[in-house]
Amino acid sequence: MPLESAYQGYKTAPDFSHVSRDKMIEISRLAVASEFRRRSGERGSPIGLMDVKDLASAARTFPILPLSLYLSIAAYGELCGLHDTYGYAMMEPRLVRLLKRFGICFKQIAPAIEYHGKRAAYSITLDEVFDGLKEDMRQLYSDLRHSLENELREMPIGSNSACKR
Repeated sequence: MPLESAYQGYKTAPDFSHVSRDKMIEISRLAVASEFRRRSGERGSPIGLMDVKDLASAARTFPILPLSLYLSIAAYGELCGLHDTYGYAMMEPRLVRLLKRFGICFKQIAPAIEYHGKRAAYSITLDEVFDGLKEDMRQLYSDLRHSLENELREMPIGSNSACKR
């Protein structure tokens, strides 16, 4: 996994020995055009987050992009039957804190290192997403899952190797 190469040369690399390789996915590099994700006040942030303590009181709209992306990954995983799969991500600690506010609670599995800025390795399973998800996020998850399910249904069989239907 690319995450492993980020820790090459570090003594504190994540330990993946307890997980079979076919039960691992990496979800580190979520790409959104910078023109789309950044608003006024976010120019200095690589992930489009302002440095604020309370999102509700900030002059900012709901953080729909990061939440929707991670909830969509969870929905896709559920639709593909990946319940016993571990998702791994290399993320900034402040993105992890943002996601945690909404119940998406990644576990840190290695210390932060310098990798395109300060980042650390994290893991999560679908059950952990579902168990922690805040009540008001469940409807967004359900809507995203329904939309993905419809799109997958319309795809020709065999065109999506990650999700066997």
